Amino acid sequence: MPDEYSVTALLSDGVREALIDSPFREVYLISVSRAREQVVRPLIQLMLAERLFLFGKAVEGALERPDMDEQWKYVQAFAEYLEREAVPVELLDLDGLPVAAYRSSAVGLGREWGPHILDLADRQAGLPSWEWRPLDRLTDAEAAACKQFISDGEFLWSYYGTSVEPADLKFPKTRSFQVVEVSRDELPQRGDDHPHDEGAGADI
Repeated sequence: MPDEYSVTALLSDGVREALIDSPFREVYLISVSRAREQVVRPLIQLMLAERLFLFGKAVEGALERPDMDEQWKYVQAFAEYLEREAVPVELLDLDGLPVAAYRSSAVGLGREWGPHILDLADRQAGLPSWEWRPLDRLTDAEAAACKQFISDGEFLWSYYGTSVEPADLKFPKTRSFQVVEVSRDELPQRGDDHPHDEGAGADI
């Protein structure tokens, strides 16, 4: 896909932890695509989508749970797993199926097993709470297996949005030069007409 990128890599190096610790309902990354179009990526929403995708793959690849045969079971177990990972989500009812809501976003699975991804505007409709159904909880061993599978996995996507009014991005102006060779004889010496203090940089 054009402009496909690794959501997992985007959220690495402490970004995911910073999002969870932040007080914001959403954090947006603004960048410029290969087509020179300004694009916006909602990081908390991407984090939820990435976790849901990798959790689903973990259930299929790392666990033996034949009972996980309906969408609501995946999402309910997903919500339980996120709570173990200190991401407290709320389950909401979207047309008879649960979605896991966190801050301004929510994710779930549709009737055809495709992803449901909701943003703040969707949440304002006021979805009712999901009534939790009986389902065997993940054991500690199962949760650990999911965590390991997810940490080893990667989620690639090409999702991004566009803003109604593009942001005014002020890129810093930088200059660079390459030093080929500098000899000590060519550097200004102390006592010259324009003395330099110890440690001061010389003009080259």
